[in-house]
Amino acid sequence: MSSSGSYFMWILGMGRPDFLHTKFRGVVERRQDNLKIEMDNLSEMVATLEATNELETNKAITFGDKYSKVKFNLMILWALFIGFLVALMTK
Repeated sequence: MSSSGSYFMWILGMGRPDFLHTKFRGVVERRQDNLKIEMDNLSEMVATLEATNELETNKAITFGDKYSKVKFNLMILWALFIGFLVALMTK
């Protein structure tokens, strides 16, 4: 009877629950610490990805500008070449 009595006292919070409660609290606190560390790591990763995205965007804009200039220069050179050929044929 004493064992069942202690079980009911444990259920009601009168017996050994302090030990279990502190153990459970320690587990919860460690889990929260792990989650905070993981959250910090993910925040750093997001910041890194945002910086990388901005860098890639700037590279794409620069590449687009260079491509436009090269395309424009090739069109001018092609027009001059065609004009030169037409001038040679008409003589």
